[in-house]
Amino acid sequence: WTNKHMAAAGSSFNYKFVQPFSHDTIDDDGPKVLFATPGMLHAGFSLSIFARWAPNAKNMLIVPGYCAVGTVGNKVLGGATEVEIDRKVVPVRG
Repeated sequence: WTNKHMAAAGSSFNYKFVQPFSHDTIDDDGPKVLFATPGMLHAGFSLSIFARWAPNAKNMLIVPGYCAVGTVGNKVLGGATEVEIDRKVVPVRG
């Protein structure tokens, strides 16, 4: 389902400022949003990107689901202003 304006545009996923992720843009200035799994921010690429981007309040974290107790995602949802990732304290701004 889509409204008339979106239908006329040809695609409801045609966003002006949304681009496919590129490793070349990880350290670019400006706000960023990364849709990645796992949502709990427990491991993997999403956790490493979060560690790099969390100190910048311009970036956004969207947690799409449940976060088990003890995970970085759960701590952030609980209001933590810093988290430990790979034995380093990472400030969480937002």
